[in-house]
Amino acid sequence: MLIIAVLISSLIILLIIGREEIHPSWYLPRNWINIKKVSIGYGLIWQPKRQGILFLLISMGLLWLSEQFYLPALNTTVLMIICFLSMPIVWIWQAQFQFHALEFEQITTFLQHFIAYFKSSEKVLLSLSESTAYVDGELKKAIEDAIEHLKNTGDTNGSFDIITSRYPHFIVNNCQIWVTTAEQFGFDQSKEAIELLEDDIDDWIEDTMLFIRNRLLMKNRILLMCGMSAVIALFNQNLLGSFLDLHSVSIYHHVITLFLMSLHFTILMAFRLIKGRWIAKGECLR
Repeated sequence: MLIIAVLISSLIILLIIGREEIHPSWYLPRNWINIKKVSIGYGLIWQPKRQGILFLLISMGLLWLSEQFYLPALNTTVLMIICFLSMPIVWIWQAQFQFHALEFEQITTFLQHFIAYFKSSEKVLLSLSESTAYVDGELKKAIEDAIEHLKNTGDTNGSFDIITSRYPHFIVNNCQIWVTTAEQFGFDQSKEAIELLEDDIDDWIEDTMLFIRNRLLMKNRILLMCGMSAVIALFNQNLLGSFLDLHSVSIYHHVITLFLMSLHFTILMAFRLIKGRWIAKGECLR
C-alpha cells in the first residue's frame, strides 16, 4: 500500500535527520531512558506532567486536522506515529539550544570580568579567582583547574591552555596571548591590546546575538508559513468538496497525507536551525 511506503520512507528520513542526536535503537521501549539522559545532560528540565499535556494537545490537534481533511484512520495513525517519533528529537534540539546559549553567556561573562579585574590588579591569579564567582558548570571547573595549575607551576600560558582547549575561540586565544605578554613584559606594553579585547568581546556578543535572532526569526517565519499553508489547503478543500465526495476519494487522502508529512518535516528543519553551537566553528582555532 502507498500509505505504508510513505510511513517507511518517513521513518528513514526521520532517522537520517536525528541520527546525530538519537540512535535508532533508542526508539525501543527499553532504551527510552537514553533520550531522557541526553536531554537532562544538556540541561533540559524533565517535566513528565508537562510532556504529557503536550502529548495530549498534539494528539488532539492531529485528530482535529485529520477530521477536517477527511483522512481515514490509517492515514491519521501514520501521521501520529511520525509526529510522536519526532518529539524526542525536537526536545533534544531545544535542550541543545538552551545549553549552547548558557555556554556562550558563561564564556563571554568570564572574559569580560577577567579582563576588568586584570586591568585593575594586573595579576592573572587574582583575576581568575575573582571571575569564578560569575560562572558555573564546566567553565568554572576549567577555571579552577587553571588556577590550580598556575599555583603549582607559575605558568600563565599553560594554565590558560586549560580554558582555551575547552573554548578554542580566537578571542579566548587572543586573551591568553596578551595576558601572558602583559605578565612577561609589563602591563603598559599590552594595555592598548587588552582594551581592544574588550571591544572584540562586545562585538562578538553583538554579532552572535544578531545571528541567533535571525535564526529564531527564520524559524518563526517557517512555522508561520506552514500554518498558512494548512489554512489555505483547508480553504481549497471547500472548493473540491463542491464536486467531489472527499470522504471516499483515496488519491485525495494520499495527497493530503503527503502534504501534511511535508509540512511536518519542514517544521522539523525549522527547529533544526537553532540546535547549533553559538561559538561558531569557523571562528575556532582547533
